[in-house]
Amino acid sequence: MTTVLITGGAGFIGRWLVRHALNAGAAVVVYDNLRVGSLENLMEIEGSFAFYQGDIRDQSQLVHVLRKHSVGRVFHLAALHYIPYCESHPQETFEVNLVGTLAVLEAMRAALVPRLVFASTGALYPPLDIPLTEETPLEPQDIYGLTKLHCEQAIQYYQKRYGIEATLVRLFNTYGAYETNPHLLPHIIQTLKQGVREIPLGNLKPKRDYVYVEDVAEGFWRLGASPSTVGVYNLGTGVEHSVEEVVATLAALLQTPIQIVQDPSRVRPVDKLHQRADLERLRSALQWVPSTSLVDGLRRWLTMEGLLEQR
Repeated sequence: MTTVLITGGAGFIGRWLVRHALNAGAAVVVYDNLRVGSLENLMEIEGSFAFYQGDIRDQSQLVHVLRKHSVGRVFHLAALHYIPYCESHPQETFEVNLVGTLAVLEAMRAALVPRLVFASTGALYPPLDIPLTEETPLEPQDIYGLTKLHCEQAIQYYQKRYGIEATLVRLFNTYGAYETNPHLLPHIIQTLKQGVREIPLGNLKPKRDYVYVEDVAEGFWRLGASPSTVGVYNLGTGVEHSVEEVVATLAALLQTPIQIVQDPSRVRPVDKLHQRADLERLRSALQWVPSTSLVDGLRRWLTMEGLLEQR
């Protein structure tokens, strides 16, 4: 049986990856500081797993956990990634994201763990109105993307220098239930749950590649399970939608009008107009790509939140 460590496993994507790994028959160890993650969300998952609360920069504790459980594969998701917080706390963001990743790499080296799957980001790419391939020149526009760029460089160094087999997953905009940060779509869903149909929003024009969280968990697992997927992979849908389109889809699903109220305070200083993934490398490697449409993903999410009846 494979034993995997999932850092940030009590967070949004981590929670779903824990579920997927358990369903796949893996032994699972979760490492999280519970700053934004929630043990309560994990308790709803069927199956047992080991849990450690700790700072991702604590290399000695990471070594202890890796050795104690004879971990063979690490999924490193722990990071600060809520953009407004990262922008207002750049030093902390670098410390957690980059120093934390270095601690994971050093712990893996000490404990002789050969395999790493790293949650990187599509935020590394420039705002081009074309499908973004893994070879597109990198041009992060914010602190979060910059930290992930340096993380990728560190991982690639450890790969060449120490032989760690690493898969870098450039993840596009993930959505779904159990989100632990106040991103755009969770803000909209929570407002709707309160019975409010007037939603304050910032810039409505940017288009994003929204990928459903269960597809993301499956993608991470498939990439980690395959021996031939060392390298960089985009994980998205290849389709982009504007905020206006998302709100219109929610209104159609709920069969109720939703009014958007422009709120200048919610406009980000840096906001890309376009971002969508090219998935040819992922498709070629796995013969699989995320398949949940925006309509189906939002329907599932609304159902889990009690806003729609189970179909």
